[in-house]
Amino acid sequence: MQHRLLTRCLYVVFCCFQVVKPEATTCKHSIPWMQAFTNEQFIISFKKYQSEALHWSSFEAIITVWDPSLISSISLRNPKYPTDFLLWNLQWTSESQRIHILTQISEHIPEIKAISRNQLMQGQVLSASNASKTPFKASDHSQTNSVNGVDYVKDAWQRGFKGQNVKIGVFDTGLAPSSRQHFHHVEDITNWTNEQDLVDSNGHGTFVAGVIAGSVDGCLGIAPEASIYAFRVFTSESVVYTSWFLDAINYAIYLELDVLNFSIGGPDFEDLPFVDKVREASSHGIIVVSAAGNSGPYYGILTNPADQMDVIGVGGLTEDLQKIASFSARGLTTWEIDSGYGRVKPDVMALGVNVVGQTSTGKCIQLNGTSMAAPLVTGAVALILSAMTASQRQQFGNPGFIKALLLTTATRLESRSIGSSTLNNEWHHIYEQGAGRLNLSSALSSMELMMKQPKVVILPGALDLTDCPYTWPHCNQAIYHDALPVVFNLTIIHPTAVSSRLMVPPEWIPGVHGDLLDVQTITNGKFIPYTGAIGLYISVKAPVLEPIVAQGRLRITLENAVGADLVIKIPIQPTPPRHKRILWDQFRNLQYPSLYVPKDDLHIHTSDPFDSHGDHPHTNFADLWMALRTAGYAVEIASVDYTCLELSKYGLVLVVDPEEPWFDSEIQAMTAAIREQNVSLVVIGGWYNLDTMNSLEIWDTNTLSHWQPVVGGSNVPAINQLLESFNIALGDTIWTSFPLHEGTPDMFVESGSGIVSFPIDGHLYFTQLRNITSKSTFLSTALMDWKSVPVVGSTQVSTKNGGRIIVMGDASCLDSINSTGMTCFKMFLELVAYALSSTPLSNTGEWTHLASNPLLAAIKPPMTQPDTELWKESKVLGPNKKPGQCLPVKKTR
Repeated sequence: MQHRLLTRCLYVVFCCFQVVKPEATTCKHSIPWMQAFTNEQFIISFKKYQSEALHWSSFEAIITVWDPSLISSISLRNPKYPTDFLLWNLQWTSESQRIHILTQISEHIPEIKAISRNQLMQGQVLSASNASKTPFKASDHSQTNSVNGVDYVKDAWQRGFKGQNVKIGVFDTGLAPSSRQHFHHVEDITNWTNEQDLVDSNGHGTFVAGVIAGSVDGCLGIAPEASIYAFRVFTSESVVYTSWFLDAINYAIYLELDVLNFSIGGPDFEDLPFVDKVREASSHGIIVVSAAGNSGPYYGILTNPADQMDVIGVGGLTEDLQKIASFSARGLTTWEIDSGYGRVKPDVMALGVNVVGQTSTGKCIQLNGTSMAAPLVTGAVALILSAMTASQRQQFGNPGFIKALLLTTATRLESRSIGSSTLNNEWHHIYEQGAGRLNLSSALSSMELMMKQPKVVILPGALDLTDCPYTWPHCNQAIYHDALPVVFNLTIIHPTAVSSRLMVPPEWIPGVHGDLLDVQTITNGKFIPYTGAIGLYISVKAPVLEPIVAQGRLRITLENAVGADLVIKIPIQPTPPRHKRILWDQFRNLQYPSLYVPKDDLHIHTSDPFDSHGDHPHTNFADLWMALRTAGYAVEIASVDYTCLELSKYGLVLVVDPEEPWFDSEIQAMTAAIREQNVSLVVIGGWYNLDTMNSLEIWDTNTLSHWQPVVGGSNVPAINQLLESFNIALGDTIWTSFPLHEGTPDMFVESGSGIVSFPIDGHLYFTQLRNITSKSTFLSTALMDWKSVPVVGSTQVSTKNGGRIIVMGDASCLDSINSTGMTCFKMFLELVAYALSSTPLSNTGEWTHLASNPLLAAIKPPMTQPDTELWKESKVLGPNKKPGQCLPVKKTR
């Protein structure tokens, strides 16, 4: 996979290394990111480490032979230490020259592992509106053995476990020199940015380091005797480049640090130089702890590197340690949802509200965020390492053992069936809390036993779908015969081996009614560094007459460790009738960062242009999925094309905001199912306009050229091809309901398409909308050219066994993360009921019946998608793509 560009702002900088002593200011937490690439800087990654001079000498000799006129140079960094990459400044006279040179380098220099753009991330420092505004006073935690909500800390100190001889790297905004007096051991402060003023401008790094190892009375760190190595990787403007991280992590590896703390992160899990470098650090035995992010309560928006398997991802708790903080980012991970299902994340939780830490002057303050929760876990890890003997640390002081220990000893938060919305509840399910709250006391008391018998650890620790809402969303719907397999993604942790493999394939051991389950697994068999994943597909072999619970164990055995059994309990129900079964077409959805898929809402496109929410029924469409479940429908999620499915089993096929087109054979199958088998279809589109797409052009590191969105907010040409035989089409004018014209409509549009073609005897729902297709009309609310536009259509197909078709021009009112907070679930559920059983709509007076004439498009609707980069990640377009790949597509990294 290639990593991708994030915004259009560009900076030209160079890397440097200096020993620094920056000043601190008051900390404010941050999370959102803007990202970009320099015009002329490339990261040339090599397969081995050697001096920068040797790398450059051999590299320059080759490229000079190819093109003596090529103007290029190396960005000087500290040449003292070996490196596995160069930061190359390349200037070219033409785009063709650039592409030729980079292609030649990639193909003909065997020592090179990869070439990628030097990515910029710009964190936006937010107001600390959630932090305590009152003067600091000691919390109730200080009256116990806990520090900042981490239990047993003071008892650990009494036992002599204070983090001594543990080297911790803090990757952040730096550490103020005046703060050295507030630590026992600040061993090194380094600057990896391009700034020379050496200032910790917002104090974030100083605060984070203090939470780990500060020595100020009233705001003591968890591990006051730990050795701090402060890495300044952010400028005063919160800018950081991939190359700065690579340099800094290389130095951390060189120093043989024990733990790295990242109270930072970004959305691009396909920035491969960075992702691979973090994995390399883990492979060297460095334990990486990272904040999950502050994008909660939304699902599927974890930051990287917290979402990596080898990293301990940390979420935030409220001050009473009983609830998940609203801002704490939730899982599931979205790396895998194109071809299966995401993993459980975060891993553990710690205090994230009113965390006590220090400023550069030694003043104690309180701040909020997962940025503050992560260093609490880092400090706890330091205490655990300091509790080990030297020989124990050599064998067990590694990412696998520490992560396994924290997962198995964490305290699960109580799950309550409170709240009906995914954004306002106390479910505390596995994709919100992971293994639970950090439990230092249990970790220290369990450590010796775990050392005597190193055991494989699985996350989640069990799949008990009778335990609801803890195992949400899986527990919300019992499985049944003849349904698609339910998919789980298991994280496997080896406690001692950086690289391992399965001794035997995972073994299903049936228990009560377990013989009714068909349990299949998919894995690449590689568990490195210390971790790996196993895909689990469970289906029912035979129908049941009444609800039962099937039980059993999945046995997983790796090399050089005691195997583990995953207890599985799954409710089975009788197969629902056809008119209660909905097929959700997830196969049609793609997302950033695999491709440049733009946001569905153009109003927020400027600050964050990428659709990174997953468009999955368990991420940003979870409330829609819940509404369908509450209404009594069984929803199956398809990650394969229609030729793999028996469409006639379903009363309704639901397509939400598609990016992928359909194979011709799929269109034929769907058309036949609608006309001949009484299958209904609901298609929900989004905005689409070629000029608007062109205006959103950015830089693509895959083609090393300017890059446009692969689709609009939705693939309207593909929708129109699917529905062409029914005379239904969406247009390419972009419409919005905002600012609201009159009251609150039943159906609102953020950025969507209108219906321009619809058959006779159909019904159309019109609403007042504003045209925002051009830049002038989008930016100016003064240009209020309101029109009555059809945005929803319903029609009964006029064949003997014909189904019904529902079309909507925008999905925003069904998206949990829409910017208005308004929804149209009531109207949508009425449409679904009509589609499944011809139930009349309650507000028929608001619909226009095309009794004698069809709606005909004044201008030909978009029917053909132009050539874009969609084929590179598409499961439909491009060479060697064909229907009938009936196992979920398995991506390799």
